[in-house]
Amino acid sequence: MRTGLVRRWGVLGAAVVASALGGCVIVDESCDHPPTPPVGDCPNVRAARSISFSSDRAEALKRIASMPGLAEPEQYCVIDASTDRSLFSSDATEVLVAIASNPALTPGARTHLSDRLPRAGLFSSDSKKVVDAMLNNPGAGGPPAPGPIPVVMPGDRPFGEPMDLRLTAERSGGWVTLRARGSNPTGGYTTYLAQAPMKILPPQFVLVNSPPEGPATQVVSVFEAGAQFRLEDRWPDLVVHLGDRKVKVPIVGR
Repeated sequence: MRTGLVRRWGVLGAAVVASALGGCVIVDESCDHPPTPPVGDCPNVRAARSISFSSDRAEALKRIASMPGLAEPEQYCVIDASTDRSLFSSDATEVLVAIASNPALTPGARTHLSDRLPRAGLFSSDSKKVVDAMLNNPGAGGPPAPGPIPVVMPGDRPFGEPMDLRLTAERSGGWVTLRARGSNPTGGYTTYLAQAPMKILPPQFVLVNSPPEGPATQVVSVFEAGAQFRLEDRWPDLVVHLGDRKVKVPIVGR
């Protein structure tokens, strides 16, 4: 029995926030596992928002955003306060980079940041700084909830080369979690991990990253997709198909 997980983060409900670097593939050990949390009252953020000058307000929000162990509701509040277009682009960027770099950043807050970033009115170069900070921060998270893995033949879907693509595979207790994180140049991409139909072990996977068929938001968009499955034997790596090429992803963990 195989089960899996597919998550797409961000704009238009499919792909999320991206940067404009070139199509490299990074294979490493970082993973995110997203839940969905409530937002609570944030007196510190409310106080910071009352400061008139953009630079002073940003300095206060940045201090909050950088706090170790920052609670999830406050993460949401900091993101909202920094993406409401009340700050200059450079000031908002400093705050958003701080929250995106905080090791306490939760998967839910990461998704919220991905959703809010296109509305923040930042310059493209500033948006890229925030995206880079998100991609470099594995953040907090718990185990993913398994679900069915789609089956797709390699090369069967249009493939847009992602930017900053990072692939990870982690073993725990007879289960392997494969994750793909990266970015696309616009919104509207359809991104998920699927299993190739070949009857071989270990199973092979396909990263579907289909470009939008119609008009799309002209913002960088970050995505994350995952698949979780049983694999009792200790195989050293997994094959992931990326359009007309494929890469091997080492399996780490026990």
